[in-house]
Amino acid sequence: PSTMTSKFTLQVPIGADVAPGEHILVATQDHYDMNVGIPARAPIYVSSSPPAEPTPAQRTTVLAVDEGSSAASFILIGLGVAAAGLLLAGVASMIAARRPSSGQAQGAESS
Repeated sequence: PSTMTSKFTLQVPIGADVAPGEHILVATQDHYDMNVGIPARAPIYVSSSPPAEPTPAQRTTVLAVDEGSSAASFILIGLGVAAAGLLLAGVASMIAARRPSSGQAQGAESS
């Protein structure tokens, strides 16, 4: 039993008339599995070595630290939310005080 993987190995004969240097080998699998018909590409080097890997860019050794929000900003936000809540409660209270109750409205009509 074989397991389905994305790797396959194949011996590839390189002809004598192939020019030295880097070439791209394209291969596909012809049997049914998860990679059927999907081309795989790999660089091959004829009579030469692969180029050296580029050196990675230098990383900074200093860690940038953000102090974040201060306690004063949280206190100011809390006070702002409290003030907005009191303002809304005051407006709602004033609107409720202006409306006559249902008992008073009926008494005014019958007199």
